[in-house]
Amino acid sequence: MFLAIFSLLFSISLWAQQPAATPGQGSKSGGGSPGYGVISGTVNDAVTKEHVEYSSVVLFRSADSSLVTGAITDTKGRFSISNIASGKYYLKIQFIGYENLLIPGLTISSKTADIKIGDISIKPNASALSG
Repeated sequence: MFLAIFSLLFSISLWAQQPAATPGQGSKSGGGSPGYGVISGTVNDAVTKEHVEYSSVVLFRSADSSLVTGAITDTKGRFSISNIASGKYYLKIQFIGYENLLIPGLTISSKTADIKIGDISIKPNASALSG
């Protein structure tokens, strides 16, 4: 079990640490333009209201559901994904023992470069509660 959790966290952290592509190098974050947007928030347990530390937050492009980048929440449940190019995106929040949560309709542009989602509540998985 520990190995599975470690493996998941390690793979997400590698995605989050990939450097942004420079123009002309086939940036996955949209059109090859340099990134300037930021998406941030805090992940909490919907029942206990406690912070969910080390949950994965993955950013996907809306047009083709391709993976752009991701982050892991800190000990206060906070995350911040920066250097995002203009475009339309959605987030997938996931952690073992919780239901996955999708947050659609995120648009990075010159007018909306800093998206502060605020508190995000994820629900414990029903099968985890019954055990």
